Amino acid sequence: MPHRNIISWNTVISGLAGRCSGGGGGAAPCFSILRKMMMEMARPDHVTFLGVLRYCAQWDRASHGEQVHCLIVKLGYSSQKLLSSAMVDMYAKLGLTGHARSLFDEMPIRDLVSWNVMISCYALNRLCGEAFQIFQLMRSEGLRGDLYTFSGLLNASSSSGCLELGEQVHGLVAKTSPSSDAVLRGAVVDMYAKCGDMAAALKSLHSADDESLVAWNSIIAGSGGATGVKFLRLMLRRAVDPDEVTLSSLLSSSGGSARASEVLQLHSQMVKRRLEFFLSTGNALIGAYAKCGRIDDAFLAFSLIPISDLISWTTIISACALHGRGREALQIFEKMLMTGVRPDWLVFLEVLSACSHSGLVEEGLCFFVSMVKEHQIELRSEHYTCLVDLLGRAGLLHDAGRLLSSVLSADNAASHLGAFLGACRQHGNSRLAERAAGLLLRLRSDDPVDYLAMGSIYAARGCWDGAETARKMMSICGKKSPGRSWVE
Repeated sequence: MPHRNIISWNTVISGLAGRCSGGGGGAAPCFSILRKMMMEMARPDHVTFLGVLRYCAQWDRASHGEQVHCLIVKLGYSSQKLLSSAMVDMYAKLGLTGHARSLFDEMPIRDLVSWNVMISCYALNRLCGEAFQIFQLMRSEGLRGDLYTFSGLLNASSSSGCLELGEQVHGLVAKTSPSSDAVLRGAVVDMYAKCGDMAAALKSLHSADDESLVAWNSIIAGSGGATGVKFLRLMLRRAVDPDEVTLSSLLSSSGGSARASEVLQLHSQMVKRRLEFFLSTGNALIGAYAKCGRIDDAFLAFSLIPISDLISWTTIISACALHGRGREALQIFEKMLMTGVRPDWLVFLEVLSACSHSGLVEEGLCFFVSMVKEHQIELRSEHYTCLVDLLGRAGLLHDAGRLLSSVLSADNAASHLGAFLGACRQHGNSRLAERAAGLLLRLRSDDPVDYLAMGSIYAARGCWDGAETARKMMSICGKKSPGRSWVE
């Protein structure tokens, strides 16, 4: 293109930001285009920055987001309400609620959109009290709120389990909003369901003139498992037909507790209603069959998906890892790459897990390296934990220990130590296990399984004080749960 104007640049940046949201590892493209644009003396405008901010939020790029924020201030766009709200939204999605609040407080003029974005910020990060404080401040400035305000407050209540505050919002909604508003009715039902008050959720549902499918889906998603299946039967008796959201939610929430008979019943509902070719239901069906021990049916469900997306591939690779079929997982991953689907951090985590459960050490190390060098995917603490587990399960405890030493300052160091501790216990290396247990006690892991392993190690060495300490820590962070097989 010989002559490029601001519209051309913005089209490319917006396109890249939209493409990035579908998965992949391309961190550089959006920012390299922005840099090239500025080198060619093309001044970015608010549309440019809206695309870049969206990219930062989608890709968890906090450092890039802060740089863009500085550039917006430098170019004099910080007073634009639309950009300010977009930056608050970006920081919210990055989990930087302090940054979002500081930016919000600096806004010279705050309209209802700005207040709603800030409420949604706290709702997204499960900060129910802060969301209600913002709402009270908004009311003190003479703003009453709208559909999005109350939806945000209900979401804050449901995500944090704040039933009492949710009930107050429900009362306010009943007074100030039209009873015919289906979106708010659905949000009220969803809040009660997620807070565990299924009786109130059903009462809210039945009090409406028409029982919407969205509200039923909220109840089913909030209950899950066998209870969700019961609500599905009640829903059918009341002549409300389920859709792909209903069935995929039930299949996903069943988890390890799903019995094969329940999954088969849900599958038959999918076929009866011609919903088996939806990506959401197909992907959920793969996971449900894998978790109830029917791996061959999981493969069949995968084969019936017309065009598999990244979630489809990740789910079937996870199914292989769960059943110790590491070689098949690697073959499927290679096939995925051949089809042109770009991997993300999660599918690599499942590949590493498959290698770990099947003892494929060399292959796992190769994939760990290729994730960074070939696919430009940033390593997360979960990848390091999986690599420690891979080396530890194979008996390479000293290699695992050296890796552990290099990542102990990172987030989730307790999970790295937990994986190492389990490997030491498995291979009977009590000396390394005791060192790991001591570090884990200082870090105060929140996983009771870690303390159970520690207690066993200390008891085996006759260190009863250490065993008692581990038992006390386990009782603080959670009770020991009974074992359960994935297979019915």
